[in-house]
Amino acid sequence: MKLLSLTINSFTPLRFGPVTLPLDRQGLVLIEGDNRDSLGWSGSNRAGKSALFESIPWCWWGKMPRYGDRRLGDEPCHPIHGADVAVEFRITDDEVFRTRRVKMPGKSAKFTVEVSTPGATWKPVTGSALHAYEADMASLLGFTYDTFRAALFLQASGFTVTTAGFTSQLKLLESVLRFDTLTEAGERASKRSSAAASSLAIAKSELASLQREIEGRKTEITRLESLDEEKTELSLRDELLFIDVDLKEIGLGVEAAERLHAEAKTELRRLFGLVDKADIKLERFREDKSKAEKLMESPTCPVCSAKIRKQHLVGLIHEAESSIATEEANREIAATSHDAQLAELEKAENLLDKVKALTRDQAVKERELAAVRQRRSGLAAMIQAARERLDEKLTAAEGKAGEITGLDWIATVAKFWVRGFGSDGLKAEILGAGTPVLNAAAHRYSEILTDGDIKVEFDPFRSSRVEDLIRIKINGVPVKYETCSSSERRRVDIIVALSHRALARWRLARPVNVGLADELFDTLDDQGLQRVMAVIQQDMDELSSLFVVSHNAALKAMFPGARTWLVRRTGGEAKVYVG
Repeated sequence: MKLLSLTINSFTPLRFGPVTLPLDRQGLVLIEGDNRDSLGWSGSNRAGKSALFESIPWCWWGKMPRYGDRRLGDEPCHPIHGADVAVEFRITDDEVFRTRRVKMPGKSAKFTVEVSTPGATWKPVTGSALHAYEADMASLLGFTYDTFRAALFLQASGFTVTTAGFTSQLKLLESVLRFDTLTEAGERASKRSSAAASSLAIAKSELASLQREIEGRKTEITRLESLDEEKTELSLRDELLFIDVDLKEIGLGVEAAERLHAEAKTELRRLFGLVDKADIKLERFREDKSKAEKLMESPTCPVCSAKIRKQHLVGLIHEAESSIATEEANREIAATSHDAQLAELEKAENLLDKVKALTRDQAVKERELAAVRQRRSGLAAMIQAARERLDEKLTAAEGKAGEITGLDWIATVAKFWVRGFGSDGLKAEILGAGTPVLNAAAHRYSEILTDGDIKVEFDPFRSSRVEDLIRIKINGVPVKYETCSSSERRRVDIIVALSHRALARWRLARPVNVGLADELFDTLDDQGLQRVMAVIQQDMDELSSLFVVSHNAALKAMFPGARTWLVRRTGGEAKVYVG
């Protein structure tokens, strides 16, 4: 995707516009500020440099990075002229889009999208397509607001992920990797699965009812055709007597039998869960033992190459073996209980089936007996009517069986995608594929910025709750972020930010031509700035435009030939001068 131009008619109390800024093929552009409203001196702070580019996410999502993730009200509005921003960008070679968001103070924002093809005029996007873009621009752009901030809009003021907890750090990774689309797809599949399961249960119940009715019709026809009403009545009485004796012998009604069956089923699930948990623990302990045994052959840390004492490895192996023995015993106990409970469940199921069958047969026989007593004449007509009703039920049962086959297929497919879109499916695969990209970028930027003295590693698959997702080593020694010096923390922050950016760019469906570094490198010393040149040069090789906002004169002096945009604030408003 290519960003082509940014048009600001008015934005924030600084207004800025009207101005149209080219975004494509600008090379390296240094953004400078000149705040002439400062108290008696000219400075670059609060001139409006950052707000200039924050107009892009506001145009697309109604958000500005300085305000976090919430949609804004009147904050971006000039008190008189309001806010009016348009962004032109190209998705394919044949289509150019122009999005525009306009908002006046105290009024709702108006969002429009136009599209143009070669040789054609702008045409507005309307209807459901416009509503979809307004609700989620990711459907058009191919990336979310969070991905935009991680891939394009890097700000020095945005470094909070390093100090955040594991859950927040993982959430950012999932956002950068566009897990929102997988979550939405999973939720849709889950709804389809639930609806199909519900419809399937209803259809099976209806088929069972039809089958019972069919059997009842067949029995009725046979009984009518026997022409021996007296013998039939006596037979039904005997059958009802036997059913009543059987029910009294069992001593349970349908509700009690169902409750006994449900309790047995619940206990079986619990025992199965214990066996499953034991298997998971055994697998982890065996992996721990295997890793320690492999390290015995070459007792060197695979990460930092530090020597590991064999005595320590022997202790780890013994500890793993002890854990394996204990867990195997636990599993054996749980498995034995599971098998016993399975037998109990089978007994409960058999008992429930028997009670239901007897109760159902009792009702059928009572209805049949009542029918026999009422029949006095018209036997032939009754037999014909019974046959017609039987044909109707057979036809209905055939149709219901076909419906069940279709619903069963839908439910099976939906269950597959619920798992496929879940944490153990595509999400795990994408996270597993993205982690090497993240760590490769961290290693590359660590070498550029610190000669490898500071190493940052990402591990989203932690094995315990005390492990960190972002792990830091200085000169091979693991350290916590909070214990680092301010200079070390700044370098860690930059490595983390650039690594997330690399991951976001890897995940983008289409590469983006523009990047922004907003005061990202300003607090680095001269040595750090020299190393940053390699990062900027790499970005210039990959992007058609790189905009660098900076107060640092030394950084600007490193690129004497770069273009310069000046944001000058005078009389409460800002103007942009393109050099």
